[in-house]
Amino acid sequence: MTDQREVVSLLMEENVRVDRANKAGQLPHDLCQDEPTLRMLERRLVSAKVPSAAPSGEQSQSEGQGAAQDTRGKAKHRIRFENLPTDSMTEEMIKDQIRLFVKKTGAPKPSRIDV
Repeated sequence: MTDQREVVSLLMEENVRVDRANKAGQLPHDLCQDEPTLRMLERRLVSAKVPSAAPSGEQSQSEGQGAAQDTRGKAKHRIRFENLPTDSMTEEMIKDQIRLFVKKTGAPKPSRIDV
């Protein structure tokens, strides 16, 4: 059985609106019973209200190649993990573990993982 968090994560990857009420006037966060899922919904609501630094697809000259915005205007974050067990795990196993960790934290699906 799929849990609520997985379903919400999949729907948010498809950019569903979490600020819309159902016919009874209830918002998704009103119906949510899982604390991590509720935090995911709240993050989505807040991120929808925060304006991006530059309009979609545009970069200031100071941003250059290491821009913090991708072409869709969504914020891009880089996370660095150090001292990973490279001698006992293959690169693919490490990537799978990182994907699992990101998913468990309720963060959006990573667009790329470099090991």
